[in-house]
Amino acid sequence: MPNNRLNEPSSQSIIFEKPTLTHYKSNKDYVIDLKLPSKIEFTHSQDRIAKVIHIKLTGILFKPEEYRVSMGLLTSFHVQTNKGDSILTVSLKRPLRYTIEWKEGHTLSLTLKNIMSRTSIRPINKDVIDFHFKTFNVDLHNDLLIHMFMKNISLSKGNPFTQCDMNRLQQGGTQALFFAIWVPDFFVKDQEKYHFYKHYFEKFKQYKGKPFQLALDLIAKLKEEVSKNDSIKIAMSSDDLINNFKHKTKSALMGMEGAHPLEGRIDRLKTIYDAGVRYIGITWSNSNAFADAAGYTEHGGLTPLGERLIKEMMKLGMLIDVSHLSDKAFYDIIKITQSDYPLIASHSNPRKLLDHKRNLSDDMIKAIQKSNGVISVVYHSGFLTKNRRATIEDVLDHIDYLVGKTSINHVALGSDFDGFIKTPLGLENMSRLPNLTLGLYHRGYTFKDIEKILGTNFLRVFKRVESLRHKDPGG
Repeated sequence: MPNNRLNEPSSQSIIFEKPTLTHYKSNKDYVIDLKLPSKIEFTHSQDRIAKVIHIKLTGILFKPEEYRVSMGLLTSFHVQTNKGDSILTVSLKRPLRYTIEWKEGHTLSLTLKNIMSRTSIRPINKDVIDFHFKTFNVDLHNDLLIHMFMKNISLSKGNPFTQCDMNRLQQGGTQALFFAIWVPDFFVKDQEKYHFYKHYFEKFKQYKGKPFQLALDLIAKLKEEVSKNDSIKIAMSSDDLINNFKHKTKSALMGMEGAHPLEGRIDRLKTIYDAGVRYIGITWSNSNAFADAAGYTEHGGLTPLGERLIKEMMKLGMLIDVSHLSDKAFYDIIKITQSDYPLIASHSNPRKLLDHKRNLSDDMIKAIQKSNGVISVVYHSGFLTKNRRATIEDVLDHIDYLVGKTSINHVALGSDFDGFIKTPLGLENMSRLPNLTLGLYHRGYTFKDIEKILGTNFLRVFKRVESLRHKDPGG
């Protein structure tokens, strides 16, 4: 049996005629088998950037739509077809221990060592894809709106530099989307040091010291863009979400990321609620008059003004978002809601898998479960993995952990697309959401389980919070 090491400088040629392709996981390895009835052609090359494997399949049309690929140590997996033949090109980031072997019986095995959990090539299951596009799903956090406003990007036409637009929403099957009303912290007051993205906002200096006006203008911008497109409508309630879904219309919702645009004024809460904002994350990355942000302790948690804000939100039936909060502020909110009011973390991950101040401890996860709320997994590599770009497998790992720590009823999705994030391989933009459904299915989740994660868990929370409107939280 020949054994050809791909890290040798030689080149091999093997011809595949009408092979069948299977793949499986073995220990920590990922194996792709090409079962061959006759001769094969195999070539490979090496350059300074990556090793490249070229596999030519003669007499078989390997359709890209038959497989979805997510890559960890792979930099690309490309299929090119020509007159009934297919050429598979696999590029690897760095030299790995892998082998190409074939023997009598015409089986070639490509074994990628120690990357089982980071690399997946999954056959598309038509029933799973059909289910995905027929199922209600919602993304609890997206930052496209600030780019639409600052760069005059159209929601309908999109932009190659953004991760979301109407086309990608259609391609990915997202039914409902929370657009973040996000006001950069340096618009609140003059600061000697802007944030790292200050150059992006230079031409909007007129909003300096006018954060509330910017928030109102962002709301107006979203409504303007939605009005130009018949396939999406503003949703103000859970009933709106259900009705839009029944009529095959997408829903645009609003959540405010950080309460700092209110400038400490509780009376402005009703204004933004009436305008359509349905959740508020009490802080962004900056502390404000209401609470400390994650990693900060200047106020010692929630301030007295923050306590008033939480109670007023409960009276209005607004969703309380605990993402970005300091641990102390989080527990201060729990004392007020007393586990009777469902909380959401619109875009947060478990701290146990990645120790980051923005992620949630097991105790915090349990507290959200006790409130009958949801934790929405965020796709930013910096909240998923350490020292490398994440893959879709990492997102699935975080979902698995949350389900195991709580139950299937308390997990949702909050991508943070267009929030200056480094996206995972396999979930590069909104159009790739079917990959996640396929991944969940291949990890053993039932259609009912997946339906809950995609959207019905959140819908349950939304309905419950609406039902608590006008009830006095006490204190």
